[in-house]
Amino acid sequence: MRPIRLVMSAFGPYAGKQEIDFDKLGVSGLYLITGDTGAGKTTIFDGIKYALYGEASGNNRDSSMLRSKYADNDTPTTVELTFVNGNKQYTVKRNPEYERKKARGNGFTKQSAGAELVLPDGRVETNKKVVDTKIEEILGVNDAQFSQIAMIAQGDFLKLLLADTKERQKILRNIFKTDIYLEFQDRVKSDFSKIKDELKIKKVSVDNDIKNIGCSEENALYIETQKAKNGELSVVEVIELINKIIDEDTQKSKLLYQQTEKSEEKISSITEIISKAEEQNKNRELLATAKNKYEQALPKSEELKKLYDIEKQKEPITQEIEKNVTILEQQLNDYDELDLLENKIKSNSNNLEKCKIDCQTNETKLAEYNSSLKSYEKESSELENSSENKVKFSTELEKIAAKETEFVSLQEEIKNLEIIKKAFLTAQKEYSVAQEKATVKKEIADKMRLEFNSEQAGIIAETLVDGEPCPVCGSCTHPHKAEKAVNAPTESEVKKSEKDAKDLQDKANVLSSKAGEKKGIYDNAKNTAENNFEKLKTDADFENAETVISEKLKEISEQKQDLNLKIAEENKKSGRKAEILKLTEDTKEKISKINESITNLKTDISSYSAAIDEQNKRKENLRGKLKFENKTAALNEKSKLEKKIEQNKAELLKAENAYKECEKSVNEFKTQITQLNDILKDVEEINIDEKKQERDTVSKEKKQITDLNNIITQRIIANNTVLKNLSAQAADLAKLEERWKLINSLSDTVNGNITGKQKITLETYIQTAFFDKIIARANVHLMKMSGSKYDLKRKDVADNLSSKSGLDLNVIDHYNGTERSVKSLSGGESFIASLSLALGLSDEIQASAGGIKMETMFVDEGFGSLDEEILRQAMQALSGLSENNRLVGIISHVAELRSEIDKQLVVTKEKSGGSKVELKLN
Repeated sequence: MRPIRLVMSAFGPYAGKQEIDFDKLGVSGLYLITGDTGAGKTTIFDGIKYALYGEASGNNRDSSMLRSKYADNDTPTTVELTFVNGNKQYTVKRNPEYERKKARGNGFTKQSAGAELVLPDGRVETNKKVVDTKIEEILGVNDAQFSQIAMIAQGDFLKLLLADTKERQKILRNIFKTDIYLEFQDRVKSDFSKIKDELKIKKVSVDNDIKNIGCSEENALYIETQKAKNGELSVVEVIELINKIIDEDTQKSKLLYQQTEKSEEKISSITEIISKAEEQNKNRELLATAKNKYEQALPKSEELKKLYDIEKQKEPITQEIEKNVTILEQQLNDYDELDLLENKIKSNSNNLEKCKIDCQTNETKLAEYNSSLKSYEKESSELENSSENKVKFSTELEKIAAKETEFVSLQEEIKNLEIIKKAFLTAQKEYSVAQEKATVKKEIADKMRLEFNSEQAGIIAETLVDGEPCPVCGSCTHPHKAEKAVNAPTESEVKKSEKDAKDLQDKANVLSSKAGEKKGIYDNAKNTAENNFEKLKTDADFENAETVISEKLKEISEQKQDLNLKIAEENKKSGRKAEILKLTEDTKEKISKINESITNLKTDISSYSAAIDEQNKRKENLRGKLKFENKTAALNEKSKLEKKIEQNKAELLKAENAYKECEKSVNEFKTQITQLNDILKDVEEINIDEKKQERDTVSKEKKQITDLNNIITQRIIANNTVLKNLSAQAADLAKLEERWKLINSLSDTVNGNITGKQKITLETYIQTAFFDKIIARANVHLMKMSGSKYDLKRKDVADNLSSKSGLDLNVIDHYNGTERSVKSLSGGESFIASLSLALGLSDEIQASAGGIKMETMFVDEGFGSLDEEILRQAMQALSGLSENNRLVGIISHVAELRSEIDKQLVVTKEKSGGSKVELKLN
């Protein structure tokens, strides 16, 4: 890939449009990018990288921050690169996402990121993803590889030179993507850690289970149990021990259970005797209580009988009160009717008043609607011609729009004509340059032929002798012998020069043909544009076409705007006319409804007046029949009478219930006394305290046996649980231990932790293969730069076995035959070593990318610390790189380089803000 032309607009420090013609630098050699610090030297490479990949070259250069802070709001941010790859020319153009000024109105809007690629066959791709894919296909490398191949940043590769194994791992990981091996190492290490933790947990679980083994201190197996808890027995031996303990405890539990059953039978017998004795004592207490209550209840029953008889005599009075209540109940409906009449009279009076008010309101509205109707009819007649005017203005607008289309089409033709003209002039210029080179070369070849012929004449002249004939003219006298030319060319040099002249003339002839073709295309396009311009009948010359078209388009735009306003006004009138028609219909409908409403209201007024008169007559009739003022007073009287009735009945019922309840208790006590006397007849007394003491003694004996049996039972359950857990975990523990051995070995190997060997990880081992290739390619450059003094070498043996190794770097000094660390190199020596390493990496990446050849390379800074000899050697090495059609751009502000390198891109800061680039060819 070789850049031809780079155009940056409002990009980085470049405020306006900045064009760099790389084609003038030629196809090979060194050129210097120099200028003020911070002016934008590296931005040139950023521009190339961004145009190709949509990304800047540095990690701290975000593509969304590339818009120049010095640019005007109207200047767009774009980067356009024309480049040659494989003898084919491409043009790629991109813009980042940024805030731009709105095309209309005030304020800003977001300009989306865009991309455009012009292919050699003229096709144009504008889809960003397609452009990204095409660029990678054309160049054969991705953005990261391009940066590593095309940009040698000294600071970054000095880190690679002086880094230890750990730091160099990170650098090579980013370059050669060896993350997968690191991930594999970490996964194996993680798996080993997990299995280690699982095994630890499993062993802790087994130990905890063993610690839970129960065994009585009196048992002969107690000593073996302690050995198990101290870890002196294997899991198999522990399982066998638990089985023995469980068997012995099971036998003891059976014997204790039999003893418990006998104690329970004896306790049950004593308890039964005690229960009978307690029941007899209870019956004696009940008999004494029953006799006492009977003697108290008998006189009370006689007294309650007298009270009951008194309440019985009040029943006739209660019945009379009930008759009065019945009469009041019958009159309650009349009170309700009276209330209903009063409510109706009030409601009808309210409705009558409302109807009169509504009737008056409707008559007022009727007058208003009649007035509005007259107004609408008048306005409707004034809007009759709006539809005709709208058609007229629309027709005029269509004619003007058609004319505008013709002007816009011609404007595009003229713009395309300028592009075609530019291509023609470029081709014409290329031909002129090529013809001039061919003419110069032809003159040189003719001169060399003349010098060669003169040389041949001089050679013949040396052999001439007076008296002997000349082999050319035959004369025997030779007064003016030809002299041999000084430094005359050889015949092969003459022929080569003549061939080069012919090749240049052939190339010029081809370019002449191309220029002719492009001129024909231009002439045809111009004639077409002129004819189309004449058709528009503008009475102006074609040279002023763009100005005339712009003025015409502006005039048409104003006419369109005026017509659109008129059409809008007519649309507004048409809308108003439709609105008036709707309002007219609505108003007529409202007038009809109001007339109907007034008629109905007058009918309702007559109805309500008649109803009120009839209801007043019925009200007076009812008022003469009723004793109380209203229903509430009648209900109050009824409530008093009902309470009196309820009170009399309640007192009668209370006296009756009290008498019957007391009489019932007397009879129950009498019956109870008879039954208890029968039960206690001929019953023998028992000493309850002695029997309870005897039962307590047996119960204590039983509890001791039960507690002991519970202890043994719990121990059996616990030991069975331990036995079950250990049996289940024994197999798992064996499998875990086997897996631990396998994964431990694998983890130590891939993570470089094998005892007694260098600590080289799997990723480092893979990286050594890449690193050795880089070193081999770097040494080709280092031998040139160091005058065959130094070679780089990867350190085979680590200084110790405790730290990570495998990527340490030494330097071989051929002058004294020693090998030492690269960190011992001086500043200048470190520079050429790191430059060589960077070039070696670039060569390796190009080789690993399928032999991709980059015809352009940038070297950024690093020359300031070099002495004169080292600088000369570095320049020789870089000059060697520039052979075979490769351009090498050195980004530096070192003064010595400005005098050494003729081709220069000089970047300077402008006082107004921003930077500019000037091409100097000394």
